[in-house]
Amino acid sequence: MWSNKRERKQFPSSWEWLNIRLFTNDRAWTETERRLMRLAGRHHLVRVVVLTSLGLLVAAAGVTARHIAARQAQSAHVHSLVSQIWNIDLKHLPQLLDKLEHEPDFWRQGVAEVAGDSNRADEDRTRAHLALARSDSTGLDFLRNRLLETDAAEHQVIRDELTHWKERLTPALWQTARDAQTPAAHHLRVATALADYDPESPEWDAAIATRIVHVLVNMDPLLVNPWAEALRAVRGHLLKPLADVFLDSAASSSQRLLAASVIHRFTADDEQYLSPELLCKLVINADPAKPRSSFRLFECIAPSCSAR
Repeated sequence: MWSNKRERKQFPSSWEWLNIRLFTNDRAWTETERRLMRLAGRHHLVRVVVLTSLGLLVAAAGVTARHIAARQAQSAHVHSLVSQIWNIDLKHLPQLLDKLEHEPDFWRQGVAEVAGDSNRADEDRTRAHLALARSDSTGLDFLRNRLLETDAAEHQVIRDELTHWKERLTPALWQTARDAQTPAAHHLRVATALADYDPESPEWDAAIATRIVHVLVNMDPLLVNPWAEALRAVRGHLLKPLADVFLDSAASSSQRLLAASVIHRFTADDEQYLSPELLCKLVINADPAKPRSSFRLFECIAPSCSAR
């Protein structure tokens, strides 16, 4: 048929061509048969190459489409996480930043713009600098200044997030703590950071401890406990100035009550916090005219007295 009309449609199919190749003796082929098989082989090879190429192109397009879709989904996910930085409860910010650490860094540029924008609220800039501080020290000065202004809850978040930068922060914090011109409220916040970062430092002295206690006993009683708890690591330095306030007849009832409350908090987990001599001195010299502070002290020393 091919000899009579040499058209491609007369070629054996690919299956026929393969069977002919496998099950006939090509040495016995005529020249016409050889030519037919050679042309048919080329024809089927071209078809295989074209179909294979098309298949590869389709597969590549599918992989590319899936990759693009995955990147878009990842980008949307990251942008969703970043948008939460500005609205999430601050105490949950560290967990959010943990998630962002495992995502691509393309979000950092937008967050850096917020951190550097002086027209943005300090709260937004604080959150932005905290996000960047996981790997970048650029915002440390801003965050150190924020440590001087924040409430106890925000202070703890910033403090915890900057722990890995404590070697860089500690010298400047000690300089602020030693400066007698530093506002009283700042003394408390600096000391709280140092209690975390450098509790064993020889820099802790009576002057610094006295300033801390002065702030504690003069603040709103509802706000004292978080700060006192954060100072637990340096409670030994605070005992004498706390006892001095409690024994000071010129101190107000509120100041003496707060001093007793802080002593109570420190003694609750450490019965050896008060020496027997100081216990006796506090009990004997408690002001009977101010029973609330005395009763609070008795509450804190009762376990120690009974044990001894």
